[in-house]
Amino acid sequence: MNLAAGRIRMVFIADVIPPDLRRVVDFLASQLRTAEVFAVEVRKYENAGHEAFVPRLVSTPKSAPLTNTQRQWDEATFFAELATRPAPEAQIARDILNAMLPRLPKVFYGSGTTAGSCIPGRPLGKDVYFYEFALWTN
Repeated sequence: MNLAAGRIRMVFIADVIPPDLRRVVDFLASQLRTAEVFAVEVRKYENAGHEAFVPRLVSTPKSAPLTNTQRQWDEATFFAELATRPAPEAQIARDILNAMLPRLPKVFYGSGTTAGSCIPGRPLGKDVYFYEFALWTN
């Protein structure tokens, strides 16, 4: 049904997104009304025998307005939603977030329709963050 309506998502994934591909992706994203087009670089980082693969969005997606069923979550709305769940869930999520903030100071909140997300991360470089885990309201 989505394909017939032209609602598709194209994701180009590589270890390095060349500038020409980025320009093509940005052009497509700006021209297509019902399609989403993204380019994601997945870099490998190694340190002391450990390795991590870190995705980074390198395209500039068009900023579509939120639909009437979407909402932008923040700390207040995320924890207010958790407070409606069984008693220990909000406190456990708050404890996890507070324990991780010294190591993961950048917190991203999603824009979900029914479930909120809280994703703490740490900077790896300019506009590059490593997100180790996510908390969800559901």
